[in-house]
Amino acid sequence: GASNAAIPSDDDDDNDNGRRRLVLSHRALLRMLLRTAPYLDERRWDVPPRESDKLKRTELKRTVLLIKSCRSFFDQGGLPSGTSLGDDTTSTQSSIDDATARQLWNALSADLRYHTHSNSCFRALIMMYLFHPSNCSESYYGEVLPIWMECWRGVDRCPEWDYLWMVLFSRARKHLSPTAPASSAIRSSLRKHLLTSCGYWLQIPVGGVSADKSFPRAGQPAKRSFPHRLKAFVGCGGRYEEGMDFVARLCKLLIFCAGPSTTSTATLKEDD
Repeated sequence: GASNAAIPSDDDDDNDNGRRRLVLSHRALLRMLLRTAPYLDERRWDVPPRESDKLKRTELKRTVLLIKSCRSFFDQGGLPSGTSLGDDTTSTQSSIDDATARQLWNALSADLRYHTHSNSCFRALIMMYLFHPSNCSESYYGEVLPIWMECWRGVDRCPEWDYLWMVLFSRARKHLSPTAPASSAIRSSLRKHLLTSCGYWLQIPVGGVSADKSFPRAGQPAKRSFPHRLKAFVGCGGRYEEGMDFVARLCKLLIFCAGPSTTSTATLKEDD
């Protein structure tokens, strides 16, 4: 819904049990991010630095942490699941209209689908990673996940690109019913893509080594990487932590692709 939590209120109203929802606008946080990192907007130019690089990195890191903390409070429309509507009825997840998620996807889908030859697709994926709410309706995920899979396949051999898409899919898996047709279809295509990509991620050698030198050996294909400035929005504590997080995301998705299990709903609802 619009929020994963509510704040206490002094007003003892029977309709809301004395609690209020906290709803934030993602546009306000986006404007704050563009002030902190103006190079994200290609229509603007960066001004000469007035502070040290250390201060700028600290400011950017805290801004990113703030956005991640506020993402669960973005306006998704409707009422959060379980909210009392009176007459002994409660709202369900079907009341979510995915307002913020659809606004973001409509604004960024063109770069992710058609501009994979430039860095604009990387910038769009960073925005999805930072701002896209996790708690979306199952119908929305059933609509966009096949397109997300096509976008993911649009860039090869880019670890940062793969990691961010794994984060988005690991968030989405918690809101898909195991028996839904969309869930079965996405598990199949996701499993094929993950197993195909494991050869590159795990550096598994393909083909044997022969003593025959008459046939030339092909070199390793080049890989793409995020621009240095964009890596600051994704980076973990270090290369070791980054690698462990990558493997953890991969394991979560492989378990999801294995199909329905007896895992409790409370376990799946834990935040990433």
